[in-house]
Amino acid sequence: MPEIQYKVVDVFSKKPLHGNPVAVFNLFNTPPDQIPNDATLGKIASWLNLSETTFILPASDNCVADYKLRIFTPTSELPFAGHPTLGSAYAAIEYGIVDLTSQPDKTHIVQECGVGLIDISLEMNKLGSVASLKLTMPIPEITDLTEQEAQTLADALKVSRDKVVSTPAVVNVGISWTIVQLDSVDTLLSLNPDMAAIVAIDREVTAYANYKSGEKAGVDVEVRTFVPTDNVNEDPVCGSGNGSVGIYKRIRGDNFDPHATDKASYVSNQGQCLGRQGVIQLGFNQTKDRVTVGGKCVTTVNGTLSV
Repeated sequence: MPEIQYKVVDVFSKKPLHGNPVAVFNLFNTPPDQIPNDATLGKIASWLNLSETTFILPASDNCVADYKLRIFTPTSELPFAGHPTLGSAYAAIEYGIVDLTSQPDKTHIVQECGVGLIDISLEMNKLGSVASLKLTMPIPEITDLTEQEAQTLADALKVSRDKVVSTPAVVNVGISWTIVQLDSVDTLLSLNPDMAAIVAIDREVTAYANYKSGEKAGVDVEVRTFVPTDNVNEDPVCGSGNGSVGIYKRIRGDNFDPHATDKASYVSNQGQCLGRQGVIQLGFNQTKDRVTVGGKCVTTVNGTLSV
C-alpha cells in the first residue's frame, strides 16, 4: 500500500494549536504513474476534513516556479488560498524541496497554482531559519453589492443593516470573498450567522471591524470568516480572506491611508471565537498596488498516510 509523507503546519501562529492547520503532502519526487488521481486527492482532503489540504508537485514544464501546489477543501479544489500557500511553502523548506542550505541567499519562493504564479518572500532569523513568510495576493476583481444584496447579507449575518459600514463588495482573487465591514469589534465578535441563509445566497463571507486607537495593543483589525458553502461554518484564520480585506480597505480608504508612511502595514487577529490566536501581517508592496499577507508557521505533525 503506497505511503505519502505529510505534515500538518499551523499557520499564522508561532505556537502550536493557535493558528489554522493545513495538511501538506509531499508528492514532489513521486513517479508520475504513482501520483494519486484527482478523486483520491479529494478523498484524502475530505477524510482529513481540515479547511484545506495541499499536495506539492513538480512545477509544470518550462515554469519558473519552485513547485506546483494543488489545494483542496473537503469538497472541492481551489485555484488559490492564503494560509495553505504559506503553510505549504514552510513545509517545502522542511521537506528540502526548497533547499535553503545550498541557496542561503534565497529570499523568495515562487509557487505555481490555479491562478498562476504566487510570490512568497522569506524573513530569516539570526539562526538562518525561516521566521515568517509573506505572499503577494493575486490581482483582484472587485464588485460592489447592490443595496438589496447588502441587506440580504446583513440578514444572513443576523445583524442590522446600520451596523454594516460602507457598501460590501465581492473581492475575487481566485476565491470570491464577500467583504463586509462592521461598526465595531463587539458587533463582529457577537455575530451568530444563519449558516443556511449564507448557503442560500451562495457567498463566502469575510467580516471585519477596526479596533479603536489603543483598544487592543499591537492589533488594528479583527476578522471572522464564514464558509458554510464548503462545509466550513467558520474558518479559524483565513489568509486570502484577510488579504481581500486589505484590498477592500485600500479601495475604500476605511480610515486606512495606504499612502501614509506609518500606515503602510497593519496587523489583524482572527480566531478568538474558536479559541485560536491567529496573527496576520497585512501590507502593501513598494508601489502600493498589491496587498501582501504574512505570518509565522510551526509544524505540529509529521507522518505518512497509507492510501
